[in-house]
Amino acid sequence: MRPLQSKTARYARMQWVMAFCMLVGFAAFYFVGYRPMDKKLRGLREQIEIKRQELAFSQIKGFDLDRLTRDVEHLQADVERNGKRLPKEPELGQFIADLYQVGQQSALLNFTVEPNASRRFDLFYELPIKMKFEGDFSNAARFLRQVEDLQRLTRVNHLNVKSRPDKDGKEGRVDVEVVMNIYFGD
Repeated sequence: MRPLQSKTARYARMQWVMAFCMLVGFAAFYFVGYRPMDKKLRGLREQIEIKRQELAFSQIKGFDLDRLTRDVEHLQADVERNGKRLPKEPELGQFIADLYQVGQQSALLNFTVEPNASRRFDLFYELPIKMKFEGDFSNAARFLRQVEDLQRLTRVNHLNVKSRPDKDGKEGRVDVEVVMNIYFGD
């Protein structure tokens, strides 16, 4: 009977040791294997969702890019139809010389030109030019019309006209400040 009791006790201890080993094994599996992999899997799912959102955003931008490309082609055709040109280089010296010539023809006084730094866009550069002058209102208006008629593609960004009497007290004299953008290609 004793050997049977000792065998039973020994088997009971072995069951407890095996249960403990299985518990340690499950704990080790959970903390060493399952939990880190689950965390990694959640991270990968988050990355997939972020990439899906980026893809959707890029597709929307791609649709918008097609529309913008058509708009640019349409605007380029308009520019060519109107006889304007978009040079590859700024050609700033020639443009400023043209401005001074038109300003002299329009009898403008104290004519100054100050180019600013150019800004790069996707397909072109924009170069702001600040001009100040004074003269008769009709001469100032003629100057702006003649500048608009130049072959160079321009856009008036800011125009400030202040009336002031001249030395004789006659009306019609103006001080003008213009910020005009010129454009050149890539």
